[in-house]
Amino acid sequence: MLLVISLGAGGLGWAQTLVALTPETGRVSLATHVAFLRDPSGMMTFDQVQASTAAGQFTLNQSEKLCFGFTDDAIWFRFVLDL
Repeated sequence: MLLVISLGAGGLGWAQTLVALTPETGRVSLATHVAFLRDPSGMMTFDQVQASTAAGQFTLNQSEKLCFGFTDDAIWFRFVLDL
């Protein structure tokens, strides 16, 4: 699994809730804070994924859990870290 992480919030193209992390923060589920892109061929390059991001082809996950079942697809994930 390859993970694409975007630092900062520029150019995301979706509404996203922020999670504030403090020293007291325990476990946090990122499921509702990620977007995903299915690649049925499993052959997309990083440049193609970046182009898909710019074209708005990532889907914001709406579920409390990430579940894609059994699949041979490559699934690319994207979330924001605001440092």
